[in-house]
Parts: sequence; structure tokens; C-alpha cells
Amino acid sequence: WAFQAFKFLIVAWITMLAMTAKLGQTLTQMSWVPGDSSLVGLAQLSGEGNPARLSAAVTAVFRVYLTLATAGACIVFAVNGGFVSAWVGSGRFAGPVVNGMLASMVVVGSVVHGLATISSVLGRRLQVGLATLLSGLVQLTLAFVLGRRFGLMGVPLAAICAQGLVLIPMLLPSLKDRAGVGTRHLLRDVFRPWAGRSLPVIAVCAVAGPALNALPFWIVIPIGGVIGLAYVWVARGLILDYAPVADLLRKRVARFPAA
Repeated sequence: WAFQAFKFLIVAWITMLAMTAKLGQTLTQMSWVPGDSSLVGLAQLSGEGNPARLSAAVTAVFRVYLTLATAGACIVFAVNGGFVSAWVGSGRFAGPVVNGMLASMVVVGSVVHGLATISSVLGRRLQVGLATLLSGLVQLTLAFVLGRRFGLMGVPLAAICAQGLVLIPMLLPSLKDRAGVGTRHLLRDVFRPWAGRSLPVIAVCAVAGPALNALPFWIVIPIGGVIGLAYVWVARGLILDYAPVADLLRKRVARFPAA
């Protein structure tokens, strides 16, 4: 009897986690598309032998990854509870704590994706593969340990710990070696400006999320879209104000004759 009850609990947890994570997984994949489209260009820049230009391009691509991923995270924080409740019922929503971890995973996973894909196309595929394998083993172990200790929330917590504390530190040296973009560079030119624009918006979305859970499906979806677009507008300076991108835009605009 106890074993059957345990199996039922595990199946319920898996279903709940899968339903709650679905929106975040979809938005994560969508947020990677623009950045991934630049990878061929980064590989070509790497062959030019111009480290300063390559470093600026990599930084700009990271800003794109992070901006779009944060837009997705804001949507998950704000409307995922209402989305899951309207989609499969409130009993399949894993709660605000797990939802917050899954929203955080949209950002953390996008940082990892940026580090891994850029390092790979610049010639560090073996190092990326080994780091990913080790991180996967750590995540599996932590998911078992933390799942037993904290229940359902231990699974996304294990993913955040494995990727944030193991995979990211292992990938940073490859990026610095191939593109000249190290930890200090990322903190100064990517994460510090991102935090100033993004953390207040994330906090508002996290607080507003529980209040939006009861909204009907046909309202939740448009609100999610508006929140994502509003964040992109607030954070547009992360891309447009970055000096290399701003200079490029000025040159493009200058080609058109004045009215």
C-alpha cells in the first residue's frame, strides 16, 4: 500500500511539474531564436582575427539572449498560474514557489545556452560537451537529494544549482579564451545594466502573479503578451544603447537621405 501511494505521489508530482513548466519551456525556446540566428556570423567574425569586434558582437548577442529570456520569465511569473489553472485546472499548478524557480530557470537556462552555443561555434565543442555531461550528473544527484528533502520544489532547485554553480563556471573560461569575454566583462557590460532595468519589473510581476491566477483564459493570454512587450520596451536600452549596436544603427540610418 505504501509503495502504491508513493508511486501515485511521484506520478502526480511529474504531471504537476510538467504542466507548470510548459509555458516557460516554450518561451525559453522562442527567446533563443534571434540569438541563435547570429551564431554563423559570430563564427565568421572569429575567423577575421579582430578580437575587439568579436568581443563586442558576443556581448551584444548575450544582451539579446538575456533581454528576451527575461521577457519570458516575467510572463511566467505573472500569468503562468492563471494559464495552468485555465488550461488543466488549478490542481495541476505547482504553486508560486515552484513557479518562481521555473521562471528563474528561463533566465539561467538562457545564460547557459548563450555560453554553450557561442563557445561551441567558436571552437570549444569538446569542453562544452564535457561540462554539460558533468553538470547533468550533478543535477541528477541533486534532484534525488533535494527532491527527498524539499519535495517537488527540489527538482527545479537542483537544475538551478547545477547550472548556476557548476555549468556556468565551467563554461566561462572557454568563452574568455575564444572571445575575450570573461566574468568581469559580462558583469560590467551585460548583467549590471540588465539588473538595473529588469529586477524591478521582475519583482512587480512576481507580486502580481497570485492576483492574476483567477482570471479567465481569454484574459490571461493577452495580459501575458502585453507584459512581455512592456518589458522589452522598458529594457530596450540593453540592446539599442550598447555602443557598438548604437554606432551600427547610426551608420545604417545615415545611408538614407533626409526627407
